[in-house]
Amino acid sequence: MSDQKKINSWIRLAANLGLLLTDAEMRRDAGREVKARVDRVAEAISDRYDDAADRLGPATHCGAGPIGRRERSRCSWELPSEPASA
Repeated sequence: MSDQKKINSWIRLAANLGLLLTDAEMRRDAGREVKARVDRVAEAISDRYDDAADRLGPATHCGAGPIGRRERSRCSWELPSEPASA
């Protein structure tokens, strides 16, 4: 392919992409897709954080700071049970 044909091909591609990006409907659809994906990722991160905090909470509460044997013996060292996998 000659250099001029390559240049024309790239110009054509750029023009078509420019038309797509300036189309309000396309921008709206792309924005919705990005927002949906971000929401899914945020929800997954939140769920994992909550799970980790639930597991870490009892351990940090019972083991943190200088407490006497009496207080330590009242701590529950059992971690929450894992949900049964299907």
